[in-house]
Amino acid sequence: MRLFMKECRKLLHSVIYYIFLFMVLLTFLTQFRNDLYLHGADIRPTSAGSGEYMKEGNDPDKIIPAATESLLMDYMNNRYVTYPLGFIKVVHLNNGDRQKMALILERITGLSAEEIETKRSQYASEIGIYDDYVEFPNMFSYEIPQDLGIDEFRTLMYEADDILGGGSSYAEENLSGMFGLEPMTYEEIMAEYDDFEYNDRITNGYARLNCDYYGIFMILFVVFVAAFFLTYDRRSHMEQLIYSRKISSFRLEMTRYAALSFMMFLPLLVMAAWAHILIIKFYPDADLDHFAMYKYTLVWLLPTVLSGTGLAMLLTELFSGIAAILIQSAVWFITCMKGSLTGNIGKFDLIIRHNTNMERQLFMDQLNNFIFNRCFCTIAGILCAVLAAIVFGLKREGRFNGFRLLDKVFKHKSKA
Repeated sequence: MRLFMKECRKLLHSVIYYIFLFMVLLTFLTQFRNDLYLHGADIRPTSAGSGEYMKEGNDPDKIIPAATESLLMDYMNNRYVTYPLGFIKVVHLNNGDRQKMALILERITGLSAEEIETKRSQYASEIGIYDDYVEFPNMFSYEIPQDLGIDEFRTLMYEADDILGGGSSYAEENLSGMFGLEPMTYEEIMAEYDDFEYNDRITNGYARLNCDYYGIFMILFVVFVAAFFLTYDRRSHMEQLIYSRKISSFRLEMTRYAALSFMMFLPLLVMAAWAHILIIKFYPDADLDHFAMYKYTLVWLLPTVLSGTGLAMLLTELFSGIAAILIQSAVWFITCMKGSLTGNIGKFDLIIRHNTNMERQLFMDQLNNFIFNRCFCTIAGILCAVLAAIVFGLKREGRFNGFRLLDKVFKHKSKA
């Protein structure tokens, strides 16, 4: 316990830890608190039909025509907007890929590439525009074949998305949300709100939203603290003194893991308490679940801290602090960009999302995946810390010195 407290105090004397605290506070103020002040206490719906409340639909009679019109327009302009890694990318197909896309459209509409191009040229000539993106009117009269079912249509859209490099509106996971949206009835809206108010007792919904906001960034935040903390001894030229201590490598490294995890999880509990107080203020007469914020923070965010810290420790011991930051940042970026905002919790996802205080049933339907994911991340984080302790022990024995490739690169640059 004395060693644990010493490591915690060492963190308290570290500038990087206070930068971490600032980022935790900033995330709360700009995300959860801002969202609560914008929408809290005024979210009970009063009417439907305005188009504000929409839901994804799976009606083929709606999805197929809408997606076909969109693809036809994109094809005529040869301009497709995609989001392969969460950032916009405009794709212009070469002749070979354009022919493949034309075959897909021909199967759906019966229109050949020549027919489409002739119509496009005629219309562009009439309005005098050739290069800019044009919102073409319904120039074509075509009938979608009756033998084209939704399964084959989804396969064709998958092929179209593959031609575009992924991340388009025609991807399997985007079809319902992009082309199948339909307004919710007032009864559906009220059922959703009642689920939030009576089954979630308000705080459970907001707890998931708060954990979603922090879950996005914690994997990134913890690597900076862990990397700077673990390389402190080398930067302060105390590495050999640490190596000469009688304490076992396993005990020292696991104590550091415990101290890092505890000190980075503690502010999240404080933010949970603040969030709880704000919700009481916004909903003074509601039947709240007063443990919701804390239990979700514990079950959702503690595994995130444990896995992120363990991975950061292992990368730091294997390579260096700089390498750990770069690698884990890349892992964070790819994982964050690939995930969906709600409705898709994977068993092995490093980051899980539920970016709403509503849709309780959607979350409950994935509860088994959520529990598996959190258990997996916890175990993986601890295993990474154990491996880091083994690597640290090999260093102390002089049997391994780490892979310092990035350090050499930065040293050469600084001398230049």
